[in-house]
Amino acid sequence: MKTNKNRIGTSQNDGAATRGSANTQKPPRKTNIQRERAGELLAELYEHYPNPHCALNFTNPFELLVATILSAQCTDVRVNIVT
Repeated sequence: MKTNKNRIGTSQNDGAATRGSANTQKPPRKTNIQRERAGELLAELYEHYPNPHCALNFTNPFELLVATILSAQCTDVRVNIVT
């Protein structure tokens, strides 16, 4: 019987390099200049949008995720009707 070594999922090393090893790299630390700039941007956003709210209705993070994905395909009003 002939086997096809190029089929997906038949390799013996499939995922061996990533199995059991977590990505242990930490994100780079922010500099004080970056933190100051972020604070300035946030203050400016709050100045222009003093009471921000989400137009999507949700009761948990999963519903928000699904509603966000759906809202890319149609209007928020239609998403609220569906969810």
